[in-house]
Amino acid sequence: MAPPTPLPTFGQHPVVAWQDTPNLIRAVNAAWPLLRTARHVTILVGEHQPNAVPDPALLAQLRASGVAVTLERFVLTEQSVGEQIRTRATQAGADLLVMGAYGRPHFIEWLFGGPTVDLLAHATWPILTHH
Repeated sequence: MAPPTPLPTFGQHPVVAWQDTPNLIRAVNAAWPLLRTARHVTILVGEHQPNAVPDPALLAQLRASGVAVTLERFVLTEQSVGEQIRTRATQAGADLLVMGAYGRPHFIEWLFGGPTVDLLAHATWPILTHH
């Protein structure tokens, strides 16, 4: 998915919305050529408790490839997860968002909303996703 106007820095600062799921792993694998040539990658980890999620293996893989990478953890609040990801990705200077899609059944997410629907509807940068 891409916004109607191209970003001049596309792929220089991708943000990965981390959730250890097969969908995200497939998206990261598809994005790997961009991630390993990026100037800087930010990995966002939303957690219910501080430091509850182990560091993603992607962090070490990117560092081993010589990529500058930042791991940003945040505690999930009552605000929608999609909105929290959008805010943090924008603050990080994202020019691409890499994420898994539809971690919940598609019908449930369509009916009640969810991060995928929110991000696809409101993001202002390209999204590389996988279901």
